[in-house]
Amino acid sequence: MANFKGQECPVCHQIFQESDDIVVCPECGTPHHRECYLKTGHCSNEENHGKQTYQEQQREKERAAEEEQREQLRCPRCGSHVESGTLFCPLCGAVLGHSGATSRTGPIPIELSSPFGGLDPDEEIGGVPVQDLALHMGENARYFLPRFKQMKQGALFSVNFSAFFFHFYYFIYRKMFWIGAVLMAVSLLLAAPSFLITFDAMRLSVDANLAPLFDQEMLTRLSLIGTMVGFLLRLCSGLFANRIYMETVLRRVRKLKKQYGESPDYPVRLAQYGRVSRNGFLVALGITALISVIASYFAMWLI
Repeated sequence: MANFKGQECPVCHQIFQESDDIVVCPECGTPHHRECYLKTGHCSNEENHGKQTYQEQQREKERAAEEEQREQLRCPRCGSHVESGTLFCPLCGAVLGHSGATSRTGPIPIELSSPFGGLDPDEEIGGVPVQDLALHMGENARYFLPRFKQMKQGALFSVNFSAFFFHFYYFIYRKMFWIGAVLMAVSLLLAAPSFLITFDAMRLSVDANLAPLFDQEMLTRLSLIGTMVGFLLRLCSGLFANRIYMETVLRRVRKLKKQYGESPDYPVRLAQYGRVSRNGFLVALGITALISVIASYFAMWLI
C-alpha cells in the first residue's frame, strides 16, 4: 500500500487509503480498487500495454509536473525563474515570502524597478542572456544593460560620469583590475612634475638662498602636459568605460558558461566572479593615500 499512497484509482478517481483492498494489473502494474477492477473486468490502462508500465507513466507525469512548476515559479519583482522553496530572489534580492512562495505571474512591468533595465531577461546581448549578465554584474545592472544593447546595435560610446570622476578607482571597483592598475600608475607618473615643483617651492620657502634643484620651466611644462594628458585619460574613461566593461563582462560570462555549463554552480560562479570589489576600491584608495603621505614625509625630511 505504501507504494500507492497519494495516488488515485484510475476507475473511480478516489485517492487510495490504507484500508483499501487494492489489486495490481499483472501486465503493467496499474493499481485499482478490487471492486473497480471487477466492475470493469479489465485494466483501465489496457491501451498502453506493451508500451509503458504504470510506474514509467507516473515518473513521466512527475517530471512534467516538476518542469511546469519550475517554469511557473517567478520572482514577482524581476520575473526571473526561481527554485521552489527559495526565500530570496538570487538576482534582485526580493523577498519571496514564507517557504519560498512566489508569484506565478510575469514580472511587474515597471522598468525602473526591474534589474534588467526594461529588457527581457531571456533576451541576448552578444550571445549571452540578459539574466546571466545581470546576475554577473549585480549592482546597477539596470543601468548597464540598456547601454550594452545600444552599443551592440552600433553606438560607439556611452557616457559614464562615475568613470570620469573616479577614473582608475572606478575600474578597480568594477573588477577590471589590470586596467585600473595601469591607469593608477600612469596617473601617479603624470603627477610627478607637480610634486617636484611643490617640493622645490617648500625648500625655497625655508631658505630663499637655496638654488632650485630642478629646471622650474621644464617642470612647469611637464606639469601642464601631465594635467592635459590626465584630463584626456579621464575623458576617455568617461566615454569608453561602459564599452570596456561590456566586453569584459561578456568575455567573463562566456568563459564561465563554457566552464560550468548547466551545473548548479553556474549562477553562484556568475555572482562570485562578477559584481563589484569594495575591498579593491579601498586598497587602491589606501595605496594612493600612502604614496602621498610617504612623498610628503620624504620631502620634509630632505628639507
